[in-house]
Amino acid sequence: MIELRCNRTRQRSQAFTLVELLVVIAIIAVLVGLLLPAVQKVRESANQTKCMNNLRQMALATMSCNDQNGFMPPAFGWFPVGNVASLQGQTYNVAQGASSGYGTLFFHLLPFIEESTIYWASSLTQASGGIIYQSTQPTIWGRKIDIYQCPSDPSVPPGALFTLANNSVYSTSPFGTMSYAYNFQVFGQVNQNFINLSWQGNSRLSAGTFTDGTSKTILFTEKYSQCGALPGRATLWADNNADSWGPGFGIAYYLMSNGATWNDVAYSSIFNVGVTSRFQQQPSPYNSTICNPALASSPHTAGINVGMADGHVRTLSYNMSGVTWWAACTPNNRDLLGADWSPGP
Repeated sequence: MIELRCNRTRQRSQAFTLVELLVVIAIIAVLVGLLLPAVQKVRESANQTKCMNNLRQMALATMSCNDQNGFMPPAFGWFPVGNVASLQGQTYNVAQGASSGYGTLFFHLLPFIEESTIYWASSLTQASGGIIYQSTQPTIWGRKIDIYQCPSDPSVPPGALFTLANNSVYSTSPFGTMSYAYNFQVFGQVNQNFINLSWQGNSRLSAGTFTDGTSKTILFTEKYSQCGALPGRATLWADNNADSWGPGFGIAYYLMSNGATWNDVAYSSIFNVGVTSRFQQQPSPYNSTICNPALASSPHTAGINVGMADGHVRTLSYNMSGVTWWAACTPNNRDLLGADWSPGP
């Protein structure tokens, strides 16, 4: 009996009391609280690296495209052969057997980012024997393109797919979204006041286009997949999606053939170009007027990532002035980068 009583005493001393258990739980909670910011920082660093690599791939793809064709693709339009067939009620002069692509810049880049099969799947054979590769084809417009997705973008919809609202043509099938945008001042045609003249740009990676230097001119940057208070809008890689809502920035407004201009009713075009067009820092909530869909926007804490015309990528500080930002957006305005230009990646 004495020996049994000793064993019971020994067994009781090995068990945790309620107070001890609470202390252990409290210690674990403190450790988790200390580790969580570090884990989030590591995750954001990985996302930042992934995002920069995406921009690098797009910049290098543009360079390869220029080397192969002699010029870069347009913001939106025909490439590499212009005006080759009848499309959407518009008649063009057709060369027998001629083929070309029609769509956004990011559509034209597909063969240069290892997405040739998606590009080829958009083909339409013409009566002349030529082929049009058209971005607004149901066979391809709903594809998610991994390189076009930033893992830190909070506005990316599920599956990176978005259905346009109030659109009788495309409302039944979702489009693929993207987290990046092209610089219209490079890929479009503008006048001396940076105003849109045509989506059909024909820039070349040469001194003629980039008199300010390829290493000092932005080609691509980040832009939220969804931004602004108006519903039914998103940044889509396969559709230009009407002016400043498309996958571009530095777009003042579109100058139509009759001399009239078109502006987005919710966001004044005066802020879309020049020093007031500086990028946004983590606009939140993204689905409100706090987020301007005409401007570049970054989800990162360190700054906004940009892909330059010489192929390198860097992170621009949120302290950068609008003057320096716009100097980096214009390829041939002969303006100097300010002292706040980031030293490098």
